[in-house]
Amino acid sequence: MSHGTLNPRTLRDAWVLYEEHLLQQNARQIRSLVKTALFRYTLPGYGLPAAADDAGKLAFMAKISLTSFVDALNIQQQYFDDIQEPKYRQRTNRHRLKQMLDWCSAQPWWSAATEQTPGSYCPRRRQNLGNAHHVKTSKRRNVSRYSLQNLKPEKEPNLSAEEKLAMSFELERIERELQQLCKFLTGANVYKRQGKAMRPPTWNKTLALIKLIYGWLYFYEKIPLQSLSLKLLDDTSLAYDYAEWLRVERGNSPKSEVQGAVAFLNVAKFNHHKQSDQSLCERLSKTYYDIDIITELRRLVRDINVRVKSAPVSTADESKKWLKWPEYLACVEFLRKDCNPFTSDGDSRTPRAIARSYERYLLAALLGYVPPDRQRTFRELVLGRSLVKGRIEQQVFFPDPQGEWFISLEADDYKTGETYGQHRLKIPEVIYPILEEWLEKWRGVLNPKHEYVFTQLNGNPLTSESLYQLFRHAIYRASVNLFGEGKAPNPHLIRDMLVTYCYEIGASEAQMDGLALAMKHSRKTQRERYDRRSQQQKMQPALDLMETFTPSE
Repeated sequence: MSHGTLNPRTLRDAWVLYEEHLLQQNARQIRSLVKTALFRYTLPGYGLPAAADDAGKLAFMAKISLTSFVDALNIQQQYFDDIQEPKYRQRTNRHRLKQMLDWCSAQPWWSAATEQTPGSYCPRRRQNLGNAHHVKTSKRRNVSRYSLQNLKPEKEPNLSAEEKLAMSFELERIERELQQLCKFLTGANVYKRQGKAMRPPTWNKTLALIKLIYGWLYFYEKIPLQSLSLKLLDDTSLAYDYAEWLRVERGNSPKSEVQGAVAFLNVAKFNHHKQSDQSLCERLSKTYYDIDIITELRRLVRDINVRVKSAPVSTADESKKWLKWPEYLACVEFLRKDCNPFTSDGDSRTPRAIARSYERYLLAALLGYVPPDRQRTFRELVLGRSLVKGRIEQQVFFPDPQGEWFISLEADDYKTGETYGQHRLKIPEVIYPILEEWLEKWRGVLNPKHEYVFTQLNGNPLTSESLYQLFRHAIYRASVNLFGEGKAPNPHLIRDMLVTYCYEIGASEAQMDGLALAMKHSRKTQRERYDRRSQQQKMQPALDLMETFTPSE
């Protein structure tokens, strides 16, 4: 930035930054229209002398604080009324001024520049604007939950005491059988199991998927509880029927079909592992290669994956979740200020409320100031193991209690660890004060019953669902107060938002290579999964290039 400032405080500062932004976007015509709306129809409302030239207007703007600029639309309207400007011209210039205000309010510096409360007070919150539960992001119709997990004998009013007892007995039998599957899939050394042990987080997902399949059989196919077993799932046609039901009746994406088919596949491995010739499979480098049902289920997974590649990225309404990257950073800054000990009205906050604010900020900041990781990293973060202090000298990491903070992951700690191995990322220093206060003081306020850095309010470790809800509600709260419209992204969507923004601003190939490595995936994955630009946006650099080849008139 040649003239701008990273810490704008006046209208002139903001105009210079916005002008540079428009020029970078080749939006010269928009720049001209906004300049007219600002210089001709807004500054006079602040008292600009009629004879001022452009230099004089810039000098005048340097006297207008951004706190005062917040009210620019009202000041402009008052000037329109004074000069009796035609309505059509009012609409055009109001739109252009609002365009600049919207851009400013999305910048990370905006909330600090317009703050009117002391530093120890939380930002003032808008009232009655709902919460993230009110954000309807799915385009699918409402469908009932069908997991067997939802079946509770004590909540079945039409059953006799004997029937409730029998139901409890069958559910306990099913749980015991699932525990045997768990030992097979997750145990360190299991007789005749081929392949590596499944990690506990993956098992939890597998368990949930199997209970969904059981729920489908019980609630929809009317299979009695006493018939539900892992042997029953040893049926390829059943896997095909389930995939078809998910697609046709539930309207699920192909990814859901793949997950269901993989659950059937894991059950088949358990059912047939003793029948497989392990030596033959090792020579062929293909686990359970000689088991027909496993071969058939793998074919089903491949067939569905073909549709996954051509399916829409999401079935959700992205506009209800999506934030531009500067908007997300503004939300992070809002959450930082929300850690203060007093409300905007000066009332003292409870220690638990402050502690929760610290946790919300840290999760949002670690996703925004460090190349965003998958949420599992934050759920499983442990002080002294994956959250460490140290220094790097000549590319070698040394533990150092006086050093810098790092997220340090071994290969087993994350999804793509087999490819990228040990992984360390330095945490920016801007996070240190709140991180250290959280660890030393505020975490203990929530009485955690575990060693993980982050926790639920009940003292239990964060789960995938609880972290999802905590983050989603935090960003909704910040965005609705900053922009007047609440957005409810999930933690994983932050990865898409960053990658898309980096492509939009024309980040270099070296920068995108580094970002892919820091996010622990390939450039191919980066382009195919995380780049959410439209086809037109992706083509635009080529169209701009071709325009330079076109002869002028």
